[in-house]
Amino acid sequence: MTVGGAKYGLTPAEYEALGTPGFANVPVGWINAFGAVPRDGSYMRDVRDGTIYVVNAGKKRALGYDEWVALGKPASGNVPVGFLNQIPNA
Repeated sequence: MTVGGAKYGLTPAEYEALGTPGFANVPVGWINAFGAVPRDGSYMRDVRDGTIYVVNAGKKRALGYDEWVALGKPASGNVPVGFLNQIPNA
């Protein structure tokens, strides 16, 4: 999977937990161009508990519900905890 310019290899269990989303076959060179940390301003939702994180300065930070609402409820993609764990905390 890719989110905000970052790649992550899903395990079969993670893929299933995300609801087995559609995918596209792409060249490995394209995948290798992605890093591990999403670009700043990327919003991600922890598929386990619904916590929403935003990336700024290469680090993730959990948003409180009121903060997310104040930001206009920006769209976020569901991601597994393994993906979140590869991003440093703010």
